[in-house]
Amino acid sequence: FTGRVWFYVIDESDPIIRTYARIFPKLFLNASAMPEEFRRHLRYPEDLFEIQMSIYSTYHMTDFRTFYNKEDVWSPATEKYQSGQESRVEPYNILLAANGNETEFALIQPFTPSNKQNMIAWVSAMQDPDLYGDIMIYRFPKGSLVAGPMQIEALIDQDEEISKSISLWNTGGSRVIRGNTLVLPVGGSIIYIEPLYLSAEQSEIPELKKVIAVYRNNVVMADTLQEAVTGAITGVPTTGPQPSRSLQELIAAYFEHMDKAEAYRAQGDFIKYGQELEAAYRVRLQIEELLSKG
Repeated sequence: FTGRVWFYVIDESDPIIRTYARIFPKLFLNASAMPEEFRRHLRYPEDLFEIQMSIYSTYHMTDFRTFYNKEDVWSPATEKYQSGQESRVEPYNILLAANGNETEFALIQPFTPSNKQNMIAWVSAMQDPDLYGDIMIYRFPKGSLVAGPMQIEALIDQDEEISKSISLWNTGGSRVIRGNTLVLPVGGSIIYIEPLYLSAEQSEIPELKKVIAVYRNNVVMADTLQEAVTGAITGVPTTGPQPSRSLQELIAAYFEHMDKAEAYRAQGDFIKYGQELEAAYRVRLQIEELLSKG
């Protein structure tokens, strides 16, 4: 360790980097010189993404009349977070399979029309080396009513079982913490995932209590992510009679591959990690095909 640093330039057209590079010509290197070990760990800067999205929320309007009248301004979606207070959805990272691509690591943020709660767009910045910096945008038709995170929060609050459980857990020195609402495209629709944590007075470390999944107005709270997703997508409980076995078996296979991938990643075996991700991707395509038919 000598304290020497290297700076790799991703966007050579950036005027600030070009100026610094002229001042310190030996300090900045072309991105092509970056070692593969470093390239695998590239992350898109969240602050840059937020600045870009703040600009794009207005400048996505290409018609000059619409732009100057501010007829289609977007806002970052809001959610109920932690103690249940409404707050802005911060950008978060997911593994995404979209447009026929393999699973990619992406930074995403959902948007709603200004002063409204239905979702109008879903934007992601790709982070894997082959697509690094690419921005992908899902735009929902203005006439469609795709629920935004706060509308999903209302559905959750209206569920009698969930409401009773949260009220019960919020007594006796414990407190329910609502996690981030994840908004994920699947099967031509959107699935929403929200973890519930329980924090005790004597412990500062929250524990995962339940997972809530919402898909096409099916609201399911379960002990695990797999159970919640299975119940929401199939529309049947995860206990008792299970009529949609083929779909449920595919969902179970998907989670099994993802669990194995995580185990291989922890062991540093990135070859098997990639193989399991690829297998999970193939299973996901089968799930989406079934969902698109029904």
